[in-house]
This record gives sequence, structure tokens and C-alpha cells, in this order.
Amino acid sequence: MCKDRDLLEANTRAVYTVLFGDYEELNELRITREPDIDYICFTDNRELRSETWNIHLTTPEFPLDSVRSQRLIKISGHEHLSRYSETLYIDNSVIIKQPASAFFEMLLAESDIGMPRHSFRETVLEEFQEVFRLEFDSPLRLEEQIQHYKSTYPETLEMQPLWTAIIARRNSSTTERFERTWANHVLRYSRRDQLSLRVAQLISKVDIFEKEINNTGSVMHEWPVVQGRSSEVPSFEIKSVNSDVNLLESRLTELRKEHTQLEISFEISQLDRLYAENELHKILNTLSWRITSPLRFIKHKINIFNSRKPE
Repeated sequence: MCKDRDLLEANTRAVYTVLFGDYEELNELRITREPDIDYICFTDNRELRSETWNIHLTTPEFPLDSVRSQRLIKISGHEHLSRYSETLYIDNSVIIKQPASAFFEMLLAESDIGMPRHSFRETVLEEFQEVFRLEFDSPLRLEEQIQHYKSTYPETLEMQPLWTAIIARRNSSTTERFERTWANHVLRYSRRDQLSLRVAQLISKVDIFEKEINNTGSVMHEWPVVQGRSSEVPSFEIKSVNSDVNLLESRLTELRKEHTQLEISFEISQLDRLYAENELHKILNTLSWRITSPLRFIKHKINIFNSRKPE
């Protein structure tokens, strides 16, 4: 059995997966482990053991958000595996059927980053629509993200999405810049990382080798292979969606009350102004006001004269 240990291997290549939050059971590797490649599973489960993965106990960045915590390690490989020159990420639901070295050679032959294309979605916009339909994230967050992308990076919505269940990377400054940008968008917007990948690619100006592979299965891999999966959307995310809606409805009610109060205050001020104008008109038209007008004029002149007298 592979024991918990620090990442102290001398190898320069690593295959890794991430399993947080008891979301599903760990899939064991079904290939022969190559001795010059390390196989690492990052997890927060202290009880997890494996016959094929080296278990690396990791504290989630966000204890109540296991999905984004998983995404951060998935995306920001350079921060956790900086000593390796090349890494291959695979989702836990992916079973690779060929030696890991074959994936490195295939995906990193032409660029520092390589991954399969999405084989059953034509555009990123279609991916947004599917995430909306399946309620995989907060509708409010998704709506904000797509509107921002339409305003700033509209061309990315028409690009074919990439399939992020398999990602090969070579450690470089370009790769790190891409990963940081991608992670920022996953933290700011939807946790569904395929939605922001093309934007991150555009911003960081990286070349990605895109391999045509049938996502559901090939001579290289099998997907999806899941065991003991609890649900597609963790309960905290559903609660957060309901919470967002409730907060917005509450705030809208408050704003309506404030608007009504302002309207009432405005009407009162208008009535006060009309009353004051009417009273002034009455005063100006009284006989006494007209009679004493010359006296007020003389008093005004005397006041001016007194103010100019030298002391």
C-alpha cells in the first residue's frame, strides 16, 4: 500500500488527481506504474488509502467549497508540483488505459500545454447553456459571467471548448501565467472551469495543443467511471443559490419601501412649498404691507448709511 508522504521523489514527471469532500470514491490506476513517473492523489480525506496512488493529504483552500478547492489544485499545478518539469492531470472519473508517458508524448509534442477538445459541444456558449439547463452553478453567477464575456471577450464564446478532464503541462512561466488567470476566473465566476478556459487562454496569450479525442472513450482512456458519487451539485451550492435569490428579493423589497418613502417625502415637500408661496402671496398683497413699503425702504437706506460711517 502507498503511504502518506511528502513529495520528495527524484522523478521529473507526475500524474495527479484531486479528490476533496467525499464526493466520490477514488478510482485506482489500471495501468502499470512507470518507475520514472510519480502518481499523486491530493485529498482532504485522512482515511483514504490506495494501492496505486501516493496519497498526499492536503487542506482545502475553502473548507466549505470542496469544488473550488479541487479546481484550484487542478488548475494551479505549478504551485503544488513545482519541482516537476511535466505534469498530467486526470479527473478521478477518467481511467487511462495507456502508459502515462504516452499522454505526455502525445499532448506536449507541440506546446507547453495540451488537452483534448470537447467532443460533444461546438461552442463555449453551448456549454454555458448546458450548465444553465442542468443547474450546475448559480444562475446569477452564470448570467453575470456570460454578460461580462459578451462585453469583453465575445470571440471566446464562439470557440470550441476544451475538455479539462485530461491536462498535460510543461512547467514554464507561460504555463504559470495561464494557470493564474484561469484560477482567477474560476474564483470570480463559475466553478465550471471549461467556461473560462478560452478567456484565460486569450488573456495569457498561450498556445494550447488541442487533441481530437472522443471524450466518452478511446484507446487511450475511459470516461466516466464513477463509484459512490453522492451528487453532481453539492448541497452547499444549492443552498447558496437559494440564499442569493432570497437576499436579492429581500433587498428589492427594501428598495421598494425606500422608493415609496422618498415619493411621499417629495409630495410633502411640494405641498409645503405651495403653502409657503401662497402665504407669501397673501402677505405681499395685504394693505399694511403696501403702506409700510416706503418706511421699509427708508430703514434699509439708513442701515446702509450706518454701516458705511467711519468709527
